[in-house]
Amino acid sequence: MREEKIIQTEEIYELAPTELELHPLASTTPRMTDVNYTALKTDIEENGQLEPITLYRGRILDGRHRWLILQELGVSTISAVKLPNNTTRTSLRKLVRSKEIRRHETPSQLAITAYKLMLESEVKISASEAAQTIGADRKKTSNAKSIASDYKRPDILETLFNGEKVDIGTPYEPYKTDSLPAILSWLKDMRKTGNKPKDIRGKVEMTEEQFANCALKLNELKGLDIKQIKHISSKLYQHLKDYETIQAELNEGA
Repeated sequence: MREEKIIQTEEIYELAPTELELHPLASTTPRMTDVNYTALKTDIEENGQLEPITLYRGRILDGRHRWLILQELGVSTISAVKLPNNTTRTSLRKLVRSKEIRRHETPSQLAITAYKLMLESEVKISASEAAQTIGADRKKTSNAKSIASDYKRPDILETLFNGEKVDIGTPYEPYKTDSLPAILSWLKDMRKTGNKPKDIRGKVEMTEEQFANCALKLNELKGLDIKQIKHISSKLYQHLKDYETIQAELNEGA
């Protein structure tokens, strides 16, 4: 079977960024890290847009970061090339992958991309098939599927997909990781113990003064080491914050 080649138009169009929108396939790969985004923004600010974005049926297939940056810089036009309207979805996906693969995705991001392929594929495919297509690890792809479907935590996958890590540690020993097997093991432990997995958006950290005030309440307790004190202090602090919130709400309603 002859492989289809994608031939984009040679003509470069000048369009207003505000008139464009993203194609759904443009978001199937991870966002740039803050460092890379800032570096690209600095380059565009100094040298202008050197590479046109790619459009398919009027929507951005490749170049979403350039599009966002040009709007932030207040540039009135953006250079773009267009793909033929009869380009197949398979070919579009290959183009997006070939462009984005230069961004050095982590093993977890590749596995999550493979899982997304399983969801979006018109024909049902297994984790092994999706992993092979993307170039991801099969077991990690299965981990991603389990986290999203068995434990109902697609938010964790989106967090990892966007280059952030998840804290699976304790209040006094934080541990941030992007390891899918480690996160899956953490979720399994939470289910076994009946504990509710923590909000991965992060917790409020105590200041030194707040910690000292809480620690004073524990002076009467003997034989505790510093880790135990910090753990109890953080729990006490959260209870105090919850109490203050409730009191404030009651006062407002009075």
